[in-house]
Amino acid sequence: MLREAWLKSILISTVGVFISTEVFSAFDILSETNICLFWTGTFIILVGYCIWKRVPIRISPLINVLKNIPFSYKILLGFVGVIYILPLFYLAITASPNNIDSINYHLTRVISWLQFHNLYHYPTLHIQQLYHNILGEYWQLHLLSVSPSDSFINLIQFTAVISSTIIVGLIVRFLGYDTLTQILSSVLLISLPIGIFESTSTQIDYLACFYFLAFVYFGLLYSQKLQTSNAIFMALALVFGCFTKYTIFFFALPFCIWFGIKILLNQPLVKSGLILAMIVVFYGIVFTPFFSRNYQLFEHPIHPPSTHILNAENLATEKHGVKFTLGNTLKNLSLHLGFPNENYNKQVANLVQDIHSSLGIDVNDMQLSADKYQVRFVVTEDTVSNLYLFLLIIVSLISFFWVKPQINETLLLICMISGFILFCSFLKFQLWSTRTHIPFFALGCVIISVTLSKISSKFLYNLTWIGLITSLPFILLNPNKPLVSIRGIVKYALAYPPNFLCIDKSQVATYERDLSGLYDFKNPLPCYKLQKQLGYWDRMKLVSKLDDMGYYNEDKQSIYNISKEQQYFRVTGNQTYKDFMDIYPHINKQDKSIAYMSRLGYFHYWAAYKTLTQKPIDFYYIGYEKAFQVLKNEQRPFVYSCILTNDMNWVKKNVPADSIESIIERPTICLIKLKKPSTNRYIKMY
Repeated sequence: MLREAWLKSILISTVGVFISTEVFSAFDILSETNICLFWTGTFIILVGYCIWKRVPIRISPLINVLKNIPFSYKILLGFVGVIYILPLFYLAITASPNNIDSINYHLTRVISWLQFHNLYHYPTLHIQQLYHNILGEYWQLHLLSVSPSDSFINLIQFTAVISSTIIVGLIVRFLGYDTLTQILSSVLLISLPIGIFESTSTQIDYLACFYFLAFVYFGLLYSQKLQTSNAIFMALALVFGCFTKYTIFFFALPFCIWFGIKILLNQPLVKSGLILAMIVVFYGIVFTPFFSRNYQLFEHPIHPPSTHILNAENLATEKHGVKFTLGNTLKNLSLHLGFPNENYNKQVANLVQDIHSSLGIDVNDMQLSADKYQVRFVVTEDTVSNLYLFLLIIVSLISFFWVKPQINETLLLICMISGFILFCSFLKFQLWSTRTHIPFFALGCVIISVTLSKISSKFLYNLTWIGLITSLPFILLNPNKPLVSIRGIVKYALAYPPNFLCIDKSQVATYERDLSGLYDFKNPLPCYKLQKQLGYWDRMKLVSKLDDMGYYNEDKQSIYNISKEQQYFRVTGNQTYKDFMDIYPHINKQDKSIAYMSRLGYFHYWAAYKTLTQKPIDFYYIGYEKAFQVLKNEQRPFVYSCILTNDMNWVKKNVPADSIESIIERPTICLIKLKKPSTNRYIKMY
């Protein structure tokens, strides 16, 4: 009951987040103050209700469960708590948000909402800020408003991880397995590498996974018990999951069919129709405001069409058929086969390419892929692979029918695989998709546990420990927020030089002089590709040379010796931080707003400025397309005396030289100080 109550409380809280955000926006009063007042009032009402009703807080059942489990499982849970949960929690509440997607659109759009006091679209040069799903950002908006530090925004994903592990255990319980199997399934999910990285980031993939798992769990409950409350929570979780990330549509569709058929067989048609109507109504309530905002600007409810001037990407596959699905499925699965050995990675990639050739498909067909295909071992918050759990899923699939599964287990497996196949069929291949596969791996932990526990509980227990040990480095070596400064040492020990050399422009001449025979400096992508595969000792020499040149200096830092403002720039590079700190003293601290001209987001600049001055400054995009003039927020006046930009060519073409007082130019960013305040938007009129 305690675990279910926790899930229900999050879903109910989500209702509050959604309604309050949309209502405040409708009246142009979306602000940190009003959000704080909303949650203060909600807290007072809840506390008053609990006191009035004398609601007991019962944790004794949980304590009794922990008392009765074997000592070896207590050791396992203690290890997870101390070595996994506590360090991740520490990172979540102390590390500055610095994920690249958060900088470019997640958090930049949140700051823009607060500046405009509403959710309506606004002029920007990074269009994904407007039409990507937004429930995760609603949560970020609220956490940013009520928390003493922007670091607390990371707690959204951290909470989603903990909650998802709870649901995985509940699903295993629903399938009829004991407490020990539930524990092992939850611990397996905690050891998921991409999940470890996501747990302290401001991405939203794990939050979407939580809603998906909640939908599956309450759907299972409702299809069995037919209680209306379970139907409501099932519907809420489904709608909120899709409102967080569209990928949940694909993973959830097979379950919708399963639950729908089962419900139709077990209750009257009229009541089944009412449940369907409820889901449709929930979808309408949640999506209509967002779709209407999209339609106003893009003349399309979901995204800018390919013919629209604001079109920025097309992630839907443009070819469909069995062979295309097979090809994209293989490419997505191979993302989890990356290993710190380039010869091995190349062999895997060649195998996948050979299969594509036999199918008559170009492995890099742009109608099926958004990125050029490759197998790689890249340890970042967006790309890390999940090799160990992937192998366990394969072992479980081989063993699955041998251990005589229940019908619910079989249907769960079919829906899990079908959802993944739908994902691969309708979305183009992308190199960063390992994080969008989290729902597949979460349900995979259920399949692993229920299958291997029938073979041997001790075997499953030992495999769980192996998963924890192999995933431990990901706790310590997150490149965005390293707990310890041994990342460079690990690279040296593995003799693993970068396949793509990413350096600042000021360093290119030096690196080209010393490494011209190894990296392709003629074709920046924008980084420089390693031209050939090297043997171990040659790799060791290259790593040693890079270390001597200072390439790994940033990898030798930890979160303890990096200032909060510098942490914001961890993913964009140390040069970006240095350039901003050079420019920062020249910004007039009395200014209330600054013009921003860049196709990137501005959160890292905004957050660093606020950290240094203890007060925010509003950022507004300029140089945008004429199409934005239909927006109400575009009409809002703002005055600025400085322009922050990374495009000096644009400045030379558009800003009159006689209006410029001075230019502070650095390699990655420039500050243009004007002689007098301006309101010019420099709108593109073509």
